[in-house]
Amino acid sequence: MYKKNILAIHLNFQIFKGFSAILLILLGLIFSSRLVGYFEQALDGSLNPDIIFTILLLRLPDFLSLLIPFAFFLSLLLVVSELYQSNAIYAYFSAGVSRLQLMKYLAPFFLCTLIACSILSVFIGPYTKVLSKNLIAEQSFEDRLSTFKPGSLINLDNGISYLYFDAINESLMRDITFFVSKDASFSLIKADELEISNLSNQMILSFRNGTIHPDLNNSNKMDISFNELSHSIDIGGAPPNEFSLNKLLDYKKIKELSEAHLDKLKIHVKSADQKVEELSGGQRQAIAIARATAFNSKLVIMDEPTAACLLYTSPSPRDRG
Repeated sequence: MYKKNILAIHLNFQIFKGFSAILLILLGLIFSSRLVGYFEQALDGSLNPDIIFTILLLRLPDFLSLLIPFAFFLSLLLVVSELYQSNAIYAYFSAGVSRLQLMKYLAPFFLCTLIACSILSVFIGPYTKVLSKNLIAEQSFEDRLSTFKPGSLINLDNGISYLYFDAINESLMRDITFFVSKDASFSLIKADELEISNLSNQMILSFRNGTIHPDLNNSNKMDISFNELSHSIDIGGAPPNEFSLNKLLDYKKIKELSEAHLDKLKIHVKSADQKVEELSGGQRQAIAIARATAFNSKLVIMDEPTAACLLYTSPSPRDRG
């Protein structure tokens, strides 16, 4: 029994030495390749070089969860091969150790590696991976925000959307022009203020007091006023989030509100989606009145607003109250 314990300790020690050496070599290879990649990103200006080693340390559990099983398998393969090549395996057999008992000797070490991999993969690895992504996103956000200068045209997501502003105070910008040019559409936002913040790996654009022009190239032009409007753009190396102002508008709700307002003013048209060129002169005049009274203004000044309207289509401004 004593001999068998010595043999078990010796076998596990040999595997542990090989396991440690292989794991260190593999970690060195992965760290060096990742280090080169991160430095290339730093040279491109997409990553702050001060956080490279912090990111590598945060990614260490993720690397270990992948390398530990591979290192254990290789160390086991090398030790067993060495035992057969040097005929040392027969020393185990002569001591009364069978192949099944050899597997039992290796079971504790195998269970330790299995538990370590499970903990790293399920609990530690995902958490540190998220921390590293948030660190990159936060640093990328701060670095990118520091490059924003008043009076310059700023590209936000690979040539799709652009930002222009006249003044900035920390993250609050004033006199904003934000436009999106994609395919044949050209969308525009004019706003008094824009506050930029960071959430996870996204840049949050919060517009205040402005107007949206969803598509200036569309013949059926429209503009919508707003008090607050938010949009997010992916940062930190993630693929850019394609932006369309049309996605920010709830057209179903807009149509419902428009139809309700038209019914309130007794204005009869086929649909709230009907194009302007399909309306008669009187209908256009009535729609103009509806637009002027749609935002519950305290005072609306009109000069003969119903002059072009037919009697049965003429809305009464008194009906809006």
